[in-house]
Amino acid sequence: MDPEKSESLSKTINSQIIKGKSLISNIRKLAEIDKEEVDIKPTSLLEYLSNAIKFVRESNPHLQIEIKVESAEQQIIVDANEILADVFENILVNAIKYNDNPVPEITIKISKAELKDENYVKLEFMDNGIGVQDAKKEGIFLEGYIELKGGKGMGIGLSLITKIIKLYNGKIWVEDRVKGDYSKGSNFIVLIPEVKYNS
Repeated sequence: MDPEKSESLSKTINSQIIKGKSLISNIRKLAEIDKEEVDIKPTSLLEYLSNAIKFVRESNPHLQIEIKVESAEQQIIVDANEILADVFENILVNAIKYNDNPVPEITIKISKAELKDENYVKLEFMDNGIGVQDAKKEGIFLEGYIELKGGKGMGIGLSLITKIIKLYNGKIWVEDRVKGDYSKGSNFIVLIPEVKYNS
């Protein structure tokens, strides 16, 4: 086997090992979530987002993926825990999985939002994928929902992501990236309660 093919095979094997380890870890976490045995604490959002982006890149070594983060803040603390990384990973994996473009593009916009006198950190995951039809925008977050196309992947699923976000007292929903045209891609929006801290 020539060196180039050997390196390619090595990358593929490594990415599958990473995905397999993640799946085992996720199964353990899901057991905790179902029992609601999760500790909520002040958590560095950008740290877990960075880890999720790194994981997605390493899991797809053959893909050119463009991920851009837009945030005015260098430090963002939210009420969550380490499972937050799985939330981000799942959204990013779906943005790549349901994408027919040669180069999947994802822009993550981070801002602040206030809802019913509560302060949240708002994350918008905007992609150039196949989008979600209006009739399916609520259903995709329900347990037992059949995926948009293809088979089931190794992710922990949007219904479980919804459970996690609810444990954080947050919210998640999906909109069109381009209003009124779902085929231009999705905008998954996540609200997580913000923790005030002294810098």
